[in-house]
Amino acid sequence: MAGGTANNGSPASAGEFYFAPKQAHYKQASPHEGTDGPGLTLAGDYTRQPYFATMEGTVVSGERAATVVARRLGL
Repeated sequence: MAGGTANNGSPASAGEFYFAPKQAHYKQASPHEGTDGPGLTLAGDYTRQPYFATMEGTVVSGERAATVVARRLGL
């Protein structure tokens, strides 16, 4: 974003990139990792977590899904 501004309004220098998660309507539509379906747990960047559509969000979602599974198994 050379010569422009970052998502947070800061000036961007050549070769610098910024990621700033925004509060958006997708959070209300995104599912949680735990579901009512027996044996069904969701994980991925589309679930309800702070970094929508990123690898970071996928990791957060995977950790949450693992916690859900562990609780269901009594671990």
